[in-house]
Amino acid sequence: MNEIIYSLREFFVSRSIPAYIVGGYLRDNLLGTEAQDVDVVARCNPMELGMELANRLNGSFITLDKYRGIVRIVTRPSGKVVDLACFNKSIEDYLSGRDFSINAMALNVDKSVSDEWYNYVIDPYNGRHDLRRSHVKMISRNVFTEDPLRLLRAVRIARKLGFAIEAQTECAILHDSSRISDVSSERIREEFMQIIAGNGASDSLRLLDRLGLLSCVMPDLDACRDVSQPNAHYWDVFDHSINTVEAVERVMSGRKQDIFLNNLEYDQDIESYFEQTISDGHSMRTFLKLAALTHDIAKPHTKTTDNKGMHFWGHEQRGSEITEEWLRSLHFSGRGTAAICLMIKHHLRPSQLSEPGSMPTNRAIYRFSRDLEKFAIAVLFLSLADYMAAKGPMINLYDWQKKINLVNHVLCSLRELRFSNIERPITRLVSGNDLMRYLGMKPGPKLGFLLSEIAEANAVNQMANKREALEWAKAKLTVEGEANCSA
Repeated sequence: MNEIIYSLREFFVSRSIPAYIVGGYLRDNLLGTEAQDVDVVARCNPMELGMELANRLNGSFITLDKYRGIVRIVTRPSGKVVDLACFNKSIEDYLSGRDFSINAMALNVDKSVSDEWYNYVIDPYNGRHDLRRSHVKMISRNVFTEDPLRLLRAVRIARKLGFAIEAQTECAILHDSSRISDVSSERIREEFMQIIAGNGASDSLRLLDRLGLLSCVMPDLDACRDVSQPNAHYWDVFDHSINTVEAVERVMSGRKQDIFLNNLEYDQDIESYFEQTISDGHSMRTFLKLAALTHDIAKPHTKTTDNKGMHFWGHEQRGSEITEEWLRSLHFSGRGTAAICLMIKHHLRPSQLSEPGSMPTNRAIYRFSRDLEKFAIAVLFLSLADYMAAKGPMINLYDWQKKINLVNHVLCSLRELRFSNIERPITRLVSGNDLMRYLGMKPGPKLGFLLSEIAEANAVNQMANKREALEWAKAKLTVEGEANCSA
């Protein structure tokens, strides 16, 4: 990043353009941490000067907000980001429109390469003092009315830095929390996803809840409060949902020093799996945490009781439908929506792969892999987190190890299935026309069933060629015909 700062100084000073570094880059460097992005404000037209700066930095030019004149340069090959905006009057006047004191500081680019740059920081709202106190503090009472997205941003920044929200700022957020509904769906989505992506997302969610924001962003989750569950569950549905986010972070950590995780199969391949981007720049890890939060969202709507106890029949299917509506209201992409809904719909699947006390068959694992595709591993980890959050402090290490054994078995089988498909690519043994000609069948559900069973047997090396497939189908029909006659 130092190379970029030197380039910025040379660029603006050589053109005699007043320019200042502001925001998170300055804040993070004062805290002693290296920032990846830098915000610059200059007395210029960013739309015109931005293209020139992009060429100087060997970066790509992106217009973020044409109306407000905000552009972005993404440098190559590092991917570091420079955001450029304008100020018209004084830098102090510009800073008066910022959100929090720790973000309302500026440094003239001419001083940015000095060994004593920190002595030149412009700090009209005592941001350095609040950095030392570890406080997120609004610079004026109207910061949330000017831009209600700052309500969520206060939580994100506080949790990211490990800071507390200053008392008067917290009171203002509580008072103005309903204003978040005035913000565009896209901006809410991105801020909320950044909160979910951060470490300790469950604590962030609890803070959002305490400040009255979670109900505004996720009204369907509100219905889960005080919804009791069977005695096997330690928490009600709402607290279970929050704790499942905490548990899924824990099982995705791969910490071998954790007594509950030291036998879990977790290697660099699985770590890379969770880091892969799924949609809109967000990783599998983040999407799984969101699925963990919403996996039981339909339990209030499906709860029934009878003489056998309490039931939530179909909550996984209904939950995927409720979540889909919410995701679409926030304008999630179709790919991201489908990913989360698929994980919710199948979150009970790992516990249904086999009878209690036995391991799933290769064919059961094949069906699981076929239906979940690249989300199969994510759903396995969601099932572990769901169980951990259900039991809470009542969790029994012996029973937990049985869950770990099942997940390890499926993970190993999925890996073997993937490698065997690479070594022996699966080719279709027979077509529907082949079966109809050989067996004299007509198109219909039975034909589809036979094709599916043959494909499954082929995938797990239980069928090798076309002749075997045809003979198996003939025998299957013969057995079924005899069974029907007996009936």
